[in-house]
Amino acid sequence: MKKLLLTIALLLGISLPVQGRGNTVTLLFPGVPSGSCAFIMVGINSATGDVYHCNSGSWLLIGPFGGIAATGDSAASFFSSGTLEVGIGGTGAGAFTLGSVVFAGAAGVYTQDNANFFWNDSSNRLGVGTAFPSQTVELRSSSPIMRIRDIENVATATTAFIEFGGTTAASFDRTGFVGDAQSGNTDILLQAEDSDLHLGDSSSPSVIVLRGGNVGIGTATPSVKFDARGSTLLSPAEGDLSNTPRWILKVVDFSDMMAGQPADTFTLWTLPANTMIHDVVATVVTGWSGGSISAAVCSVGEQAGPADGLALDDNFFATGTRYELHDATASGGKGIRLFDATDKFAPYMFLAGGVIEIQCDLTGDDHIFATAGQARIQIFVSQPLANTTIEAN
Repeated sequence: MKKLLLTIALLLGISLPVQGRGNTVTLLFPGVPSGSCAFIMVGINSATGDVYHCNSGSWLLIGPFGGIAATGDSAASFFSSGTLEVGIGGTGAGAFTLGSVVFAGAAGVYTQDNANFFWNDSSNRLGVGTAFPSQTVELRSSSPIMRIRDIENVATATTAFIEFGGTTAASFDRTGFVGDAQSGNTDILLQAEDSDLHLGDSSSPSVIVLRGGNVGIGTATPSVKFDARGSTLLSPAEGDLSNTPRWILKVVDFSDMMAGQPADTFTLWTLPANTMIHDVVATVVTGWSGGSISAAVCSVGEQAGPADGLALDDNFFATGTRYELHDATASGGKGIRLFDATDKFAPYMFLAGGVIEIQCDLTGDDHIFATAGQARIQIFVSQPLANTTIEAN
């Protein structure tokens, strides 16, 4: 009898109650449910299996385009043909906007913050602190800091670094990295792996390190271990002394001599005790001129010119002159040449320390009116007695 009634109802296109439980009535329709309904009714489209419920007197589909659809024995999916609302039950945004990166906000409610967390899907860019990322990843704040932190004990190793590279044969090819890419230590490395390492500005590489280990300054093709091109200036290159011999340099201009004119001397270095002087060399770059400069009135040596001290050849201001070391006489003059093309120079131990200076006999000389002149004076020193005092000007 039930089968007959169901067949007649389907043929006539009428709804027929098929089940009732409590205050709910389920109706079976041959197609989309029609007509008015009460809130206690549920309708089924027998042709498609779609389920409808009564919503304010009208039938509302529960299915792929209506809201809820069964996806398995114990699962259901939500669908919507309109905007998916967020913040239900809370204070979140009313709806997603293009580029939203949704996260759990206050009280666990879904929310968004497009001004500070944004995904540009058309160009595949992520913005943190900006809604307009111009690069693949852009971080923007008043004091942006990106931290790369390893969970290991930093005293042991970190292996935290940033890799650079491309794709070769569908696999990653690392061209270089910045950071600590080694296990067992905490060294920080800046390393190129496929090609050269360049350090410089946007115009040209000012320093380049080739893969073979050559270093170039002012050239992109260093042919030796260290290749520096262009003009260089060593301006007072003094530092702490050690047992390793080293050159220290002073550049003297005519203005320095003008300042020292009242005392007729110009101090080059104040050396600490136990300093060994291996050699002294002076080269005049530009000859002194102006006033009534005399080329034969100045020398370089130990202050006051004691016997067995140091002195250089005269004619200190002659352009291009290269000077060699002499011993000094008690009166401050020069004695035997200690180092030349044929003689070996015995290093001079500055036991008590003292001043190395330019000494001038200004009788008939007026270098205060000099208008040009520059000399470079170098001494080769060491401290074999391990005195680490720094030499002073």
